[in-house]
Amino acid sequence: GWQFGNRRPLVGSYDVTELFAEALVPLAKDAFLAKSLDLNAAVRSTDYSTSGNVVSWKAGLTYEPITGLRLRANRSRDIRAANLVELYTPGVSIVGAIVDYGRPGNPSSSVPTTTIGNPELEPELADTTTIGVVWEPSFTSGLSMSVDYYDIDLQDAIGSLGGQNIVSGCYGRSPFTAPQPELCDLISRDPTTNVITNVNNQTLNLAYIQ
Repeated sequence: GWQFGNRRPLVGSYDVTELFAEALVPLAKDAFLAKSLDLNAAVRSTDYSTSGNVVSWKAGLTYEPITGLRLRANRSRDIRAANLVELYTPGVSIVGAIVDYGRPGNPSSSVPTTTIGNPELEPELADTTTIGVVWEPSFTSGLSMSVDYYDIDLQDAIGSLGGQNIVSGCYGRSPFTAPQPELCDLISRDPTTNVITNVNNQTLNLAYIQ
């Protein structure tokens, strides 16, 4: 009934309850080598009907040693819960070429890859460090320049691998350096010919995103 894809309607919902607090605490003002020094902090408790409760937070300092020069540093635990598409996509199939490393000669053929949601997804967690400087020189009105460094350590990243990556990972082919047996469960084959009949491209909590 279709040649390339079978787009289908999506139905789903979730409820969110949140409790949060924020604070901005001035530590110094118009002191020697400290025109201003402020502490900013926040904490948030978020309860998702799909994945339960998770706590996020941040703590940071903003330091202005002299007029026009501001330094800032921030450390935070950030979250992102799965959206409705990632949770409830009802099985949308797209036909594309897949190299089958599980058959002699590694033949390539057109195979349906079915993208499906996963209502068991956990929220992504990230530890983020940000350090920056802002310079607003007094000799040029309206000029503001900023540079920021950030480092993000992301865990349980929400995503899908795609049909070819699932097959490649099952057999330890590039970009994978070793077989990933759990990915083999996402591959369906004809019991007689051993030809791939479908790859289940389910949304997963991945180890990381690089």
